[in-house]
This record gives sequence, C-alpha cells and structure tokens, in this order.
Amino acid sequence: MTLDTALKTAAGHKPPALPELRYLSAAVKKVRDRWPTVVPQTNASDREKLARLLRETIEQDNWRDVRLAFVLSAARAVFDRERNARPDLAETRAFLVAELDVSTSKTFLSGMLAIHIESFEPGAEHTRVLSKTLSRAVGRMAPSDRSLLGQLPELLKPTDGPRRLAIRMAKMSAPYRELSAVGLRTPHSNGFMDHAHLEVTKLVAPSLTDLERVEWFVNWLRPPGQNARHTGAARAIEALVFPWIKAPPPDELRSYLVETLVEMYGDPRIRSNDVWNAVSNDYMDVVHRWLTRADMRFFTGVVDAAQSDNMWRPRRDFWLRLYEEGLIEQAWVAFSTEALNYARRHLIRQEASNTEDRFGWQCARQNTSLLIMKVGNKIMVDGCHSYKTHVFDAKDPMAPRLFQGGYDCEEIRLASRESKAHHSIELWSRWVRDMINADVPYSLRKRPYSRIRAPRRRPERFGGR
Repeated sequence: MTLDTALKTAAGHKPPALPELRYLSAAVKKVRDRWPTVVPQTNASDREKLARLLRETIEQDNWRDVRLAFVLSAARAVFDRERNARPDLAETRAFLVAELDVSTSKTFLSGMLAIHIESFEPGAEHTRVLSKTLSRAVGRMAPSDRSLLGQLPELLKPTDGPRRLAIRMAKMSAPYRELSAVGLRTPHSNGFMDHAHLEVTKLVAPSLTDLERVEWFVNWLRPPGQNARHTGAARAIEALVFPWIKAPPPDELRSYLVETLVEMYGDPRIRSNDVWNAVSNDYMDVVHRWLTRADMRFFTGVVDAAQSDNMWRPRRDFWLRLYEEGLIEQAWVAFSTEALNYARRHLIRQEASNTEDRFGWQCARQNTSLLIMKVGNKIMVDGCHSYKTHVFDAKDPMAPRLFQGGYDCEEIRLASRESKAHHSIELWSRWVRDMINADVPYSLRKRPYSRIRAPRRRPERFGGR
C-alpha cells in the first residue's frame, strides 16, 4: 500500500460549514504567524528515532494508525544535514520522493516543499532530486504553494537558486516584508534562506557606506518586531564593517553601527557568543576600536551633562586626544548613581536590548564617575571632580579590570601606588604621558576587589515618572 492510498482510505469526517471568508483568511494568517510550517517541530534527539521508525514502517508496509504528522516529522529527519546522504536511509528517501511524484495530498506536498527549503544545500544530490520532483508536483499543490513558487521560482533551482534570489533581494525595499508577503512564511529559515542570506550579504557589502543602505541591511537582519538573525550573522557583521577597514566611517554612521550591533548581538567585550566568535580578527579589531571610541564619547557626554565639574573639560579633551593618537586601546565607564540614572533616562532607548551591560556603576562616592582605560601596558583610572588619576601596570593582578559591572573608587584609590591630582592640567597631562612608558610598582593590595552589581533599571510607570 502506498502512503497516498493509506491517507485516502483513512476515516473521514463531515466538515463544518465555512465561516465568512474574510474572517477565515484572518484566522489562517494568525495560525500561520504562530505555526509557520506544516512540518511539526521535533527535538534533535528525537530525529534519529523518527527516521528509524519511518524506515521500519516502509520495510514492513504497515501503515495502520500512521499519521501524516509522523511521516512529515520523520521526513524532516531523513533529509536533514546529518542524515540526507546516509546509505541506510537511501530507500526511505527514495520512498518519500516516489510518493511526492504521485501524491495528491496538499498537506504532504506542502510539508515536503517546506522540508526542501529547510534542507537545501546547493548542488547536493537530495536537493537536486527534491527540486526536480517538486517541479513536477506544482500542479497538485495547494494554491498558496503554487503562488509561492510562481513568485519565487528560485526555490526550485538546485544550484544557483539562492544567488538568483539574492540578486532580487538586493533590489527590494524591504526584503523580509516582501518575501513574507509572497508566501515565504519564515524568510529567516534555515537551508535555502541561509544561503540566500550569505549571497545577499556578499552582494551588498561594498555598498554599505551610507546610513540609508546600512539601515536597509539592518532591517533585513532584524525586521521590525523580530529577533535579529543569528545564522550567518558573523558574515553580516563583517559586511557592515568591510567598507571601513582602512578608514573610519562618518561619526553618525559609526555611532549607529556600534549601538545597533550591540543591541542585536551584545557587547563582545563583556559576553562572548557564537556570533562574535565567528567574526574574523581584522573586523573585530575595527569593532573594538569603535566600541572604545563610543565609550569615551559616552562617558564624556554623560559627565558633561549630568555632573558639574569645571576641571573635567580640559581632561576630557586630553583623553580624547590620546584616543585619536591611537594610545588608548580600550576604555570602560563606571557611572556614579546620578550619572547612571541620567544615562538611562536620556541616552538609552527604553526598548533597546543589551544596554544594561554597556557601562558599569561606581558605588563608593555619590558623584564620582570613573573612566577606566588600557593605555599601552598600563591601566589608567580617572574620575571626575577631585578624584585623582591612578596608574597600574596592566600585568598587576590587582590592576582594576575593564568591563566589570561595578567598581568601588575608594578600593582603587587605596590600591594605587602611582597617582596625581589635576590641579595643573599642563603638569598633569605631562605626567600621564610620562607614565605610559614608566615602570609602575605593583599594588600592595592582596584581597580581590569587592564584587559590585549595578542597580537594575526600574520599569517606567504608565504615563511617565
């Protein structure tokens, strides 16, 4: 007995009367938005079991009580990356392809189309076979699937389909929205769309030089209301950085890139992840330079606005000059409570993600914010108001570490053996430059610094305040 015959002889039921069509269409859209594929999702650990069960069912030709949901779940396992070329499943794949060639079950055909898209590997044997067989089955498919393939015939091109679609995507005003509109329910899905994403990324990388085009690409990576794409994200980051390997972008564009990348994928200095780990070193060096500059600007902007300190402005200009000279490799900020609240109220969007980790908190003095920098082989800590500048050897175990959540400025002050006040900016500036190449004694402190966590942002009340 064939699968198609088994499905046709299953006990039927009397369908209810259809509701008014516009309500039905709205209901269908809601279902598709929530469950975008007809193929049931299964855990990776269950897939091997499903593949074996389907193989045994085919070998025994026993279709009693077999449900289509099981067949499609098992088919997904049989054609996934781990199993799509396994010799022991060759007959199972051949059976599914044969059924695809004759089946009139629109659900089965739709499920196999989804499996083809998800398992797509350019030029692979299983992709060639599924593409060819699905092409012959188009006339038996549901209207929605026929429409999808009519709008996106590239889906059935087994070798260059992703590149063909990428060329079209590069010309769309909003690729994610437009692909969704023609029936591709999950434009960020695996398989075919992974390859299309990589192709469109390569195509547009040289053109990502102005804010409008960069926003276009970011909206593909993170469509409104959706999470950022993670598969292929490292190549996307490299594409955004690519035009600026040898020369910095305009300030507005650089700020947008830094904030957007951190929102989407986190700060790589604080919490490494698979996305950042896959970015090439040359590109990461650029990202780190951008982050250092952003932290320097962010710190100076908040201190300028939130804290009155007449002596801060010339020191601010000095530190920014050192950065422009390439002497400051890394920078991190720890705001006082007052400055922390100001930054949250005025400089961080309420809906932005990954922003609570963009700066630390200084807890010991109410109005003292800290700028912690790696300058050559030194760690330098400067603070606003009367707080001195403290210098540590970067190899000193008691040198303050960058990128921590909290700091106690009194602990740092007592641990330092080299420090200077700012009473004469000229003398202080000369001292800082001298300290970059000076030998600095290790701290006498033996105990680790206190572990400090910044207070979390309180939710905004309705109506503000």
